[in-house]
Amino acid sequence: MQLLFRNAHAIGKKGRLTDFAWMCEVDRKKGVKIGETYTNDYQAKEFIHYIAEDERRKMRARLSDGKFISVMSDGSLDSAVMEEMVYVRSASKGKVKVDFVGAVIEKYKSRPGPKLRAVLDTDTYEGVLLKPTDADQHDKAKNELIDSLCRCITARFSDVNSGVLQAMRLTSFQCWPEADTSSEFGDEEVNKLISHFQPILLSAGVDVELIPDQWTILKTELYTAGFSQGTFEKTWPTVNRMLRHRCPDVLDLFDALLTIPATTADCERGFSVMKQVKSDWRSRLKGETLSDLLKTQLCSPDIKDFDPTKAIDIWHADSLR
Repeated sequence: MQLLFRNAHAIGKKGRLTDFAWMCEVDRKKGVKIGETYTNDYQAKEFIHYIAEDERRKMRARLSDGKFISVMSDGSLDSAVMEEMVYVRSASKGKVKVDFVGAVIEKYKSRPGPKLRAVLDTDTYEGVLLKPTDADQHDKAKNELIDSLCRCITARFSDVNSGVLQAMRLTSFQCWPEADTSSEFGDEEVNKLISHFQPILLSAGVDVELIPDQWTILKTELYTAGFSQGTFEKTWPTVNRMLRHRCPDVLDLFDALLTIPATTADCERGFSVMKQVKSDWRSRLKGETLSDLLKTQLCSPDIKDFDPTKAIDIWHADSLR
């Protein structure tokens, strides 16, 4: 079973389900004893499901260890199918982990294809008669839309240098001064963060009353230990190993901040992988199979590092029925 699961994992990483049978046949020709059963593409799909299930269980264990998570989702419309990538970001003891959750597919049954086709094929759109002479009105509406978008973008990102977003810069050690010349460094920002995230912190069992004092201890200890001289690695996992026992609540605050993604780049990378997995030749992949393949590609170890033992145990436990 170890060899079969390794083949299935390699298929999930690099190949297609239909490659599984000939890979097994090649192994037989090389004298590798893999048996005569469980060597078809249906079985490959089942093995990949349990490899992905092993990764999902690891993800659930990681999420159980942390107190905070954030969910990222992004979608794209391809013909009549809406595809959505879902990721979860967590932080525990300063270590950030982003996990792929799954791909969501919704078929739009009410329309055969993109809405633009309806405009191109007729002179009406959703019951409205389109008039070619309305070019001026179209340009006016377009300019109004662009102006509105610009106003919204300006309003959305105008507070980057103030308020909570500015205070969150404390998570980046590059924004810390080389030397703690002011005993009040970061105090105002920490108070803003406590005020803004207090409901989340309280629900996670964080004692917010202790955070200001622990913040003072944390920065004092770091600078005393040679923070500005570079005597230790400036990362939050390192800080947690040094000071988690003395400053648990303020470090929980930073864990909460580290779970907040700055971009949806992970989702975009997921779409790139999805386009490779769900190509024109594999457009009929079901949602569950697609999620299993993406989970295997995005989250499982490299082929040379893969250990199938836990996935086999899960498969065997489910087979005992």
